[in-house]
Amino acid sequence: MSIIKELNNENVKAYTDFEIIDLSKKKQIWSNFLFNSLIAIPTAFYGEYSDITRIVIPLIIIIVAVWVLYLSFEIEKKRESFILYMGCIALVTSIICMLAIYKILSTIIEVSTMAIIGVIALYIIGLLLNLLNVLRLIRKGHYGKNSKKGSVALIIPFSVLGLGIGKAMVGNIGQSGVVIVLASCLMIFAFAGMIGTQNILKYMLIRRFNKSTG
Repeated sequence: MSIIKELNNENVKAYTDFEIIDLSKKKQIWSNFLFNSLIAIPTAFYGEYSDITRIVIPLIIIIVAVWVLYLSFEIEKKRESFILYMGCIALVTSIICMLAIYKILSTIIEVSTMAIIGVIALYIIGLLLNLLNVLRLIRKGHYGKNSKKGSVALIIPFSVLGLGIGKAMVGNIGQSGVVIVLASCLMIFAFAGMIGTQNILKYMLIRRFNKSTG
């Protein structure tokens, strides 16, 4: 990407050192894993396409569990692997949340193919916007200013969108309000996870610029 070529080492280093979770706190990766499993397990065994998800999702959980176990030993020496894990678990969590939303809504309404395509398109657009926004902020030296603002701000419009959709649907299906609220909360988690996928970009930049300066 031409944007990546325009980045300088100082700005990239400021970004890769920005908001790094304390690697000495192993409970953080386990709590992250448990949160993901809390959503993933019921999603795997209930609802539409459970004959597929009950195989695929547990396999993903096992792979992630092995990764977490690996990181639990001498995690201080595995910073790059930790960052990649945070990005991947965010991506997995967001996708599973989106799948859970579909399964939940399918119990009370018929989810059309066009609606599914629209949500997938919106999700991909969100990922791209997140990526481009982070690259833009890096290029401007934003992270070197120790600002706490950034791509996290993208979660606000997407969260409002999720709650708006939920509220609109409650008006049409009042007796299923609890289901709609649950789906709306999952949508917030999904887009929060989407923001966390920037750690995959962070991992790639660390690998790329470490080699270029090595």
